[in-house]
Amino acid sequence: MITVSYSSHAHLNALLSHLAARYASWIAEMVIWENGMPGPLPSTPFPVTRICSPRNVGFARGVNGAFRALRHSSTPLLLLNPDAYPVSEDFFQVLGDALEHPRVGAAAPLVRYPDGTPQVTVKPDRTAFGELLFARTSLFSWLFPTSSGEIPSEGPVEVVTGAVLALRRDAFAGVGGMDERFFLFYEDHDLSRRLRQAGWVLLFVPRAVAVHQQGGSRGKRALWSQFQKIKSGVRFARKWESWPPGVLEAGLAVGAGMYAFLDFLGISFMKEKRHWKPLKNALNSTEPSSSA
Repeated sequence: MITVSYSSHAHLNALLSHLAARYASWIAEMVIWENGMPGPLPSTPFPVTRICSPRNVGFARGVNGAFRALRHSSTPLLLLNPDAYPVSEDFFQVLGDALEHPRVGAAAPLVRYPDGTPQVTVKPDRTAFGELLFARTSLFSWLFPTSSGEIPSEGPVEVVTGAVLALRRDAFAGVGGMDERFFLFYEDHDLSRRLRQAGWVLLFVPRAVAVHQQGGSRGKRALWSQFQKIKSGVRFARKWESWPPGVLEAGLAVGAGMYAFLDFLGISFMKEKRHWKPLKNALNSTEPSSSA
């Protein structure tokens, strides 16, 4: 198991206690890459190695660093955010069985919010511009919402997210791990593309279920996180697409300015949509004034 943490002490301690109580027999080892201030960890029946980085190096570099520190070379990998945890009894068995198929390089479970709502953790392989339009935190997605309660059928998918993800070691190592140029966001999208280009199948397995408090490890740094997302989107587009010089950088500046303005107003796209409901209801309830 690999977990990248940023001063997520409460989440991390709860995760370790949960794993020790329910899934200890499935875990050969766990490496925690700590990008923030380390705190005390509870004892566990499985070996835990913590690597404390002197600075915040981001998610991709943390995953790669933890991968290099793993001692067991024959077991599959599980990437697990500190604010996520498995809940189905056969979680490890189901994902392990999926990775036994010789063509499957990654297996993604069904991930839910704490209230049970499914998260969008598998999706089509869109362009960077398409991601900006259809991302959960985008203005377009808020203005034109789609049904979020539908769970895709089990089978191959194009893009998986790294919050809770099982990987074949040879598949991950074969594509060079994660691209460390992505500090935060888009590193899993980039990894998905490279795995598929290398001939691996990405499989969605909803029989395995986990819970993820999305954004819990980022705390209150919503504006900073959104800036990192836009910045990584620009880097993703530069890597995979052809854009005229300066266009993406201009979009980065406009996007950062927009989110800074919204943050000044006390509005954050990083919050779940239910936080937008009071504002949206107020806008919808405004009746046009009648005039003769």
